[in-house]
Amino acid sequence: MTITFETYASEVWKILIELSPWLLFGFLIAGVIDFVFPAHRIKKWLGHNTSSSVWVAALMGIPLPLCSCGVVPAALALRRRGASKGATISFLVTTPQSGVDSIMATWGLMGWPFAVLRTFFTLVTGILAGLSVTLFCNEQNPSTIKEETSVEDQQSSIIIRFLKPGWNILESIYTSLAVGILLAAIVSLIPLDYLISKEIASGFMGIVILAFVGLPLYVCATASIPLALAFHHQGGFSLGAIFVFLLVGPATNVATALIVKKEIGTRSFLTYLSSIFTVGVAAGYTINHIQLILPELVKSPVGHSHDNIIHTISAYFLSALLVFLFAKKFLFRFKSKATDNANLLEVKGMTCEHCRSSVVQAIETVPGISNVQVDLNKGIASFDGEKLDQVKEAILKAGFSTP
Repeated sequence: MTITFETYASEVWKILIELSPWLLFGFLIAGVIDFVFPAHRIKKWLGHNTSSSVWVAALMGIPLPLCSCGVVPAALALRRRGASKGATISFLVTTPQSGVDSIMATWGLMGWPFAVLRTFFTLVTGILAGLSVTLFCNEQNPSTIKEETSVEDQQSSIIIRFLKPGWNILESIYTSLAVGILLAAIVSLIPLDYLISKEIASGFMGIVILAFVGLPLYVCATASIPLALAFHHQGGFSLGAIFVFLLVGPATNVATALIVKKEIGTRSFLTYLSSIFTVGVAAGYTINHIQLILPELVKSPVGHSHDNIIHTISAYFLSALLVFLFAKKFLFRFKSKATDNANLLEVKGMTCEHCRSSVVQAIETVPGISNVQVDLNKGIASFDGEKLDQVKEAILKAGFSTP
């Protein structure tokens, strides 16, 4: 089979057509969630080392559309504000595995049974991991710090406050989303049956293979959907196997796993990983059996086309947003080189665009600070102003560290 640029571009556009409206709608819903679950209330509910805090953390994490990188500073900030270790782990597991955007995209592309089952097993994974840490890992009370509200957030209009959460999420996942779409197009065009036989892919080994593939891979909950569909249609992997990928793939990756290990300890870290892997494999096995018993409930996703005006406009709009964000990132590199008189501060713990955005917002809350710029690749923040200690404290509150 010969793959040309035209066929590849056509496949990318087809994926954008399918994904865009559900993703954009999810970003809008993120604004509603921000009003319903304010940060101070979340931190109040997660502060006890009990099973109830684990349940609350799992339930709170499911609708929040944060990637496996973006959830780390958020979870660490909760931890440093008094959240128990079990609640922190539960939040770390459920949040990147799900999200209102990925739930809507799963519903639209794979059907409501998949969306419901994905949410259910996400909840099971988070509760199992959190309870295991609570019962078997020693709890050490973290140093807590006082939470402050940004003056800018208080004075923002309702429309800006409603749209800002979704925009922040898009800023945090746009790179992985674009990469996921591009990779999905490649997987869709490559005959994967040459790499692994469909007999293996469709059996239990296919479930285990995609579980191991998903653990180190960085893919957000939404971007994992087109990849999973490609694995199913082109690679012959069973519905259970791609379900494992939908759970395990977004849950963690190599970069964030190392940060988690450092912050919560080796025993809690191993509990964290084993819970994700075990529940993922068990869920995949269960899905395959549900399909045998109730074939009308869990059907093979057909990936049918939604090439109508709404989907087309959504695809153009999402494409424009992605182009804008990449251009903004490219132009920032040139702008940052011209900043010679600003204060420079090393920031540790940043792994993605969401991390960079969180650091920028944290520094901007300090009165008298202006021209804030953060270089993700170099791990350097630059700003104008003299309140270095307050800037360091703001960065610490956001879940990062400075020398």
